[in-house]
Amino acid sequence: MEHNACPEASLATSQELERLVALRTQELQSQLKLALQRFEQAPCGHLTMDADLKMIDINQTLLNWLGYEREELIAAPDLGHLIDPGWCRVLQPRLQGIAQSGLNESM
Repeated sequence: MEHNACPEASLATSQELERLVALRTQELQSQLKLALQRFEQAPCGHLTMDADLKMIDINQTLLNWLGYEREELIAAPDLGHLIDPGWCRVLQPRLQGIAQSGLNESM
């Protein structure tokens, strides 16, 4: 294993790597912010839930349409109060099947 004979070169390389990492981190944070804005302001409602019909996430568009605050729905035990009981009976087995398969699927 070789040692770098010039510690200044090693320091410069380390500083350049740190600069590149910081730059890439800033780019990724900017892209994430844009993606979150697009999710929240999408022209369609978006809802993510688990197999027990527990809400994991919801976008602002759907919250506005439903007239709820995010905390009200995320804290709810399930979506039973928003969905007709007949639909709950239809959705639950389908969602459990998706959860057991390990696949993510849009419905």
